[in-house]
Amino acid sequence: MKTLSLTVVLLSTFLLLSCASVHKTGVSQENIPSDISQAKYKVLFTEINFDQTVSKHVASVHNNAAQKHISKKVGDHSLFIPESELSKESYADYETYRYVLINRITKKVTKTHYRTGANGMRMQDGKTDSYVTEFYWVDRLTGKEYPHVKGTTMPLYMLKAIVNKMASNQS
Repeated sequence: MKTLSLTVVLLSTFLLLSCASVHKTGVSQENIPSDISQAKYKVLFTEINFDQTVSKHVASVHNNAAQKHISKKVGDHSLFIPESELSKESYADYETYRYVLINRITKKVTKTHYRTGANGMRMQDGKTDSYVTEFYWVDRLTGKEYPHVKGTTMPLYMLKAIVNKMASNQS
């Protein structure tokens, strides 16, 4: 019974923190073009740049999850493409493919991990590198770059928050 109670408490805490963290993403109306949900546009989302951060397999898993989320929330109104394809002729019609969500790795953050030794002394146990990714919309027709969304070391979650905000604006 104690295990069940502890599990319920932990799960509830996790859910509350998850919901609260969505509000801390920095995604707001000013980050998203106001007319993006108009049916005349096909919105482009570029794949998340994981070049410096994880293996190609993990990057593929995250980008597949991103693509599924975008498709579920935005549907036929969007395309999820590698950034290298933006310059291709198939996306040259800026009237149709007006908006694109770009992501950039902006900085590296190194975290130092510590452990307590047998004598009670705090000792360095290693370091982990993380990379901060920022997202921002570009109006390809006018060249306008919208304000960047707060940087994150968890780009998949930030992308989902942006898509969710965009989808909620369509309602």
